[in-house]
Amino acid sequence: MHLNKLAMRNFKKFRRADLEFSDGLTGILGSNGAGKSTIVEAIAWALYGNRASSLKREFIRNSRARESDAVEVALTISLGKQELAIHRAMRGKGMTPEAHLALDGQRIATGAKEVDGKLEEILKISYQDFMKTFYARQKDLDNLLKEGAMGKREYLLKLLGLEDIKEGALDLIKADKAALEEEKSRLAGALTEIGDVSGRLERAALDLQAAEKELEEAERNRAGLAGIEEEGRRTLEAFEEKKRRHETLRERRVSLEAGGAELKEKAGAEQRRLAGIDLSRKRLQEIQPLLERLAGVRQRLEVLEPQRAAFEDSARSIASCRAALEAERRALVESQKRLLELEKDAAERKALLPMAHKQSVETDLTRNLKLQEDLGRARARLAEIAHCREEEVRRKEELSILSRQKEKQREQESLQARKSSLEERLALRRSEWERVREENDGLGDLEQREALLLRQDRDLDRLNSELSRILA
Repeated sequence: MHLNKLAMRNFKKFRRADLEFSDGLTGILGSNGAGKSTIVEAIAWALYGNRASSLKREFIRNSRARESDAVEVALTISLGKQELAIHRAMRGKGMTPEAHLALDGQRIATGAKEVDGKLEEILKISYQDFMKTFYARQKDLDNLLKEGAMGKREYLLKLLGLEDIKEGALDLIKADKAALEEEKSRLAGALTEIGDVSGRLERAALDLQAAEKELEEAERNRAGLAGIEEEGRRTLEAFEEKKRRHETLRERRVSLEAGGAELKEKAGAEQRRLAGIDLSRKRLQEIQPLLERLAGVRQRLEVLEPQRAAFEDSARSIASCRAALEAERRALVESQKRLLELEKDAAERKALLPMAHKQSVETDLTRNLKLQEDLGRARARLAEIAHCREEEVRRKEELSILSRQKEKQREQESLQARKSSLEERLALRRSEWERVREENDGLGDLEQREALLLRQDRDLDRLNSELSRILA
């Protein structure tokens, strides 16, 4: 580090001062009170701020300066090829500190705290180390000159801060000495313990020799036991294999027993279903006579079918005649009413004009007689119509009977067809049942037997359901 320039404004004795430092050694000379120490203090204050001044802030300002005048110090130093410019100031009545730091003309820190930290980082020396190495007050130098050789030594140690190092070193030496004494005591105890350990080691060596002999004997015995161990291992493996086989057979036996019980239960159920089928067959045999009767009815219907067609034609003719007769009946009723009126009129005329109108009355009587003949024919026709009506009713009853018989015939044919189909299916299922039962006698696989039984169960259930619907 090399000092280049120092500028002071209102700093202690100096109202205004600018200094430039040349290369080499620089000496500052002057009478007492001229301000030599102030220059050194200004350099220290520029580098470390208020920590480097032993005076209060209000005494740093020049006595001739106004309260509004700032106290300023600017220091320029060289660090190798770099130039560092430091500027510090205190302003106002409260002497508020200001500072900024520039490196090669570029500001790198602002504010007293930031500038202090940055300078220590760049200079790599703290304020305390600076005061003990580079800086010495005038009073300290005077005391150094007055002291003798030992005094100068002690004073230099104190001035350079080496006294603290000496005291610290003495403390470390004392601590090391105490530690050495403790280690000495520990080693003495360890030596005693080592003596005991040596005795134990000798006894252990003897025990080791005896153990080695026993180990050799054990090795010989182990060689003999190896064959026995191998034989025991094979025996154990054979036993484990037999144990596994026994467990497998036991599980198989339990499974077969459970399957056998289930098969017995299913066989019983099959027997019950077969019994139900036999009962259904008996019921079919019981209704066989009814089926035969229905066959006779069907033959009779075949015979009566032509008559039914003739009856239907007659019914249509009767309906037509009935309409005509109804019209004639209404006309006859009107004629009867007219005849009664004429007879009454003729009687009245006959009573009034017995002779005058005899010819007219005879004419009327002739007409009346004709009307009576017409009335007789109409009555005969009505009787014929009534007979036709009776015949129509009888024919309708016969047609109804024929229709019912024909419906029964169709039902009979359907029942007969379903019966034949069911009998064929029953015969087929029974033959399959017999075949499966024969196969089951020699079947060893329980799963196949169970599948066959389940299929038979479903077939028998379906047949029973169909028989129940037919017989219902």
